[in-house]
Amino acid sequence: MASINLTPKQQKFVQEYIITGSASKAYKLAYNTSNMKPTTINRKAKECLDHGKITARIKQIRSAMAKRAEIDQDRLTVEYARIAFLDYRIFFDDQGQLIPVSELNDDAAAALAGFETVMTGSGDQVDYVKKIKTYDKLKALGDLGKHLGFFKEDNNQQNLPVVIVHDPSREEEA
Repeated sequence: MASINLTPKQQKFVQEYIITGSASKAYKLAYNTSNMKPTTINRKAKECLDHGKITARIKQIRSAMAKRAEIDQDRLTVEYARIAFLDYRIFFDDQGQLIPVSELNDDAAAALAGFETVMTGSGDQVDYVKKIKTYDKLKALGDLGKHLGFFKEDNNQQNLPVVIVHDPSREEEA
């Protein structure tokens, strides 16, 4: 990986941006902002993100992280699809009982956001309620569509003028 020469403060900004995902937070952590207004901090943070060397270094680090984690376009697409196209029946057996988490297949496990067992009742009347939480399918569908480029910012739609024509010959006689 080619070295990109940054100042120590620029390098600190890059590191903090990678960690926080917020340019303004990264700027505050990398530079002295004690006498700056929030709008100035935001503007300066945007300037950092627009700086070619800083942007290149952020891309370089993110690329290396993705490679180490073995994340590529295909894997990301598969993981989105697992959530987006989840069939909730996959969590239950033929008798309608919740399948134990340890026995879930890979697709069900990937879509599972949380699992909780709640004890209800008291004494001899104790029952356990098992709750599952999955990730938001609609959000996953939208994110998957964006990831695959199905949605453009303007969706390639044009605001065409609408012309309403009044044609008296088509009116019904009253």
